[in-house]
Amino acid sequence: MERGCKDMRRLYQKLGPAVTASVVAAVVILCSLFNFNWQIRSDLRGGRDGREDSAQSHLELVEKMGRLLTAELVGTMSVLLAVVVTERKKEKKRLVLMKNAYHTALSKSSDLFFEVDLSADRLKIHSCRVEGVWEQRDLPYSEIVSCSAKKCAPQFQEAFAKTFSLEYIWDAIKKSIPSVCFEYEAAVKEEERWYSATLVPVFTGDKASARLFCMERDITELKQQQIKLKTSAMLDGSTGLYNKKTSEHMIRQRLGKQSEGQKYALFMIDIDDFKAINDSYGHMEGDAVIAQTALQLKKLFSPADITGRFGGDEFIVFFDEISDRKEIEEKAEKIKEMLRSAGMNVSFSVGIAVSEGRNMTFEVLYKKADSALYATKQRGKDGYTIYTMSEV
Repeated sequence: MERGCKDMRRLYQKLGPAVTASVVAAVVILCSLFNFNWQIRSDLRGGRDGREDSAQSHLELVEKMGRLLTAELVGTMSVLLAVVVTERKKEKKRLVLMKNAYHTALSKSSDLFFEVDLSADRLKIHSCRVEGVWEQRDLPYSEIVSCSAKKCAPQFQEAFAKTFSLEYIWDAIKKSIPSVCFEYEAAVKEEERWYSATLVPVFTGDKASARLFCMERDITELKQQQIKLKTSAMLDGSTGLYNKKTSEHMIRQRLGKQSEGQKYALFMIDIDDFKAINDSYGHMEGDAVIAQTALQLKKLFSPADITGRFGGDEFIVFFDEISDRKEIEEKAEKIKEMLRSAGMNVSFSVGIAVSEGRNMTFEVLYKKADSALYATKQRGKDGYTIYTMSEV
């Protein structure tokens, strides 16, 4: 019985449900005919109803029908088997063609593809373009994730390990999340590259057949373009300094983090009689003065300082960790000396406001610096004024 079940299972796997059903039906019909034949023979031997001649004729007819039916069934089964074999060959050929087309397409790509057997924790297929050769490997998945996380930039290591972990993938399956996308930066051959990973878990109810399919794409060029666009939106197009919006935003952030006892200073710098320069020498000369002023300010102050252009001939510099009034005066004098030593035949007026302790807003600090700048202009320009509510 057990052997018969195994044989039937093999038949089902090889021929499919439709053909197997036909085979079983044919077997049943044949068995019925032979059973009927056996009953009539038994009747003849037992002499039932005393009609031997009639039964003999009936038996001959059935035997003839059985032979014909058997021949027909054998012929039909031969045709069905031939069709199945032909179709299976066609299907196999089609799969081979599809596989070749798939590998041909992937060989033209720099993307990374892999398949993970989640229940076995194995990287079943690991396909990547390495000098034009596609490789298939069987590797321990969790170990690969752990090693790969260490190659990520520090700020992405924890998130990478979590996103690619088996626990996270099983949780995504439990929550019916169709796919997970993750972008990260990693070091490849001593070069920082950006990657975008799309993880697709596949679960059909059988834990043993659960799979994870993943595609990783190098998006370094795209990221560089995005960073460039973002940076250009932050900067003043004429000078390369931070524009007004970015400067204001960064100063607000610094003020929000100011602790008790810290002193910050905002310098507002204005080119004296700039309108006269434009009127006398033309706007090209005025633009050159603006560009030169920005260049000298970049040289004088560090990247940690916020140096920006607020529009026209107005510039700002924001310093944190100011120690005392003397330091503020030294910075103001450096601005005047630097601009004059650069051969610029112009003067500058500077207004300085100091933020002491917490709760200082940008609006209040800016208003103080503007008031100090106005005071410098009123005194004859070419100087600086420090505005504080108390001595620094």
